[in-house]
Amino acid sequence: MTGGLAEQRRAAIRREFARRGSVRTAELAERLGVSERTVQRDLDWLADQLPTGRRVYGGLVSAEPGTAAPGLRIGLLLPVGDYYYEEVIAGAEAAAAALNVRLVVGTYAYREDLETAALHRLGEVRLDGLVATVDYRGHGYHQLRALGLTTVVIERPWHPDRFNSDTADSDQIDHVCSDHHAGAGIGLRHLAGLGHRSVLCLVRSTATAVPLLRGLEYAAAELSPGCPVEVHAVPVDPDTLEPEPSVWQPLLAEVVERCRTGAATAIFAHADWEALELYRRLDAAGIAVPDQVSLLSYDGVRVGPDPVLSAVTPRRRWIGAMAVETVVDRLRSRGRRSHEQRPGYQVSLVPELILRASTAPPP
Repeated sequence: MTGGLAEQRRAAIRREFARRGSVRTAELAERLGVSERTVQRDLDWLADQLPTGRRVYGGLVSAEPGTAAPGLRIGLLLPVGDYYYEEVIAGAEAAAAALNVRLVVGTYAYREDLETAALHRLGEVRLDGLVATVDYRGHGYHQLRALGLTTVVIERPWHPDRFNSDTADSDQIDHVCSDHHAGAGIGLRHLAGLGHRSVLCLVRSTATAVPLLRGLEYAAAELSPGCPVEVHAVPVDPDTLEPEPSVWQPLLAEVVERCRTGAATAIFAHADWEALELYRRLDAAGIAVPDQVSLLSYDGVRVGPDPVLSAVTPRRRWIGAMAVETVVDRLRSRGRRSHEQRPGYQVSLVPELILRASTAPPP
């Protein structure tokens, strides 16, 4: 490949970046008629040349440099770059900008093969540290350890045994996550506090489900018998993580019928898409929210003009910011003697309750 063609490609990448603020390797490769690997090499070259360069693995974002920790490159591996994780990236970018850190972001679309490939590519980049949300069903923990990077795990259950049986080694892995157990209790107590005495809870069977279910069980036991709580786990397709139609559709019909008869006066739904679908079904059945049934969402990502749902929402922006700050702090402590190195941080951020227009006292 001649230098002239390479310059043309890089100029095209710069124009795309200037126009959209981000670039995607697959789209560029197809448009330019070259392999994704070629585009990736161009992105690597540009990131080295430009102080504000953002690097993409399947899709790229970055941070403006600040003044506090010059020269550091931090990888950020996430399942996706939108929906729940969009604010995580925004928080990480803000912290990286303040700390003069270059952020290298990879995504894997909840697919184990793409996660493996993204980790491999990140391992080829000159990184100082890594912030990662690994697939809880796969072998990402072992791959993270194999990279040998200073690591912060975010938004996943803490499993130090999956890194190393050596406690001293796992003590150097930091963890920043949402306290979904507490979030479940916040939502349930809000509904009980409004006077609801029968609550249906729907939980999508993802990585968030385990702490949510435990939190609901704990809060329900605390509120019993004054506020009976019924919890339904919603199975999901393992590839798309969308609710299984064979279970989801009948469950929707059952929930609407229970609300129509007054057997349930409130719904606590994880996640936003399930809550919005329930809202549409209730509206179609002539059941008014919140006059007849209160509807509370867990996630609070989608807050369009109609409907505006009350929600328990994890502090996603803070997760991203604190993870970057934590990995930089760990890197700064590398030169200390072993007895002076701080222990691993296990940080849990309690979600917040955002009241909008979908919860009210029962009729």
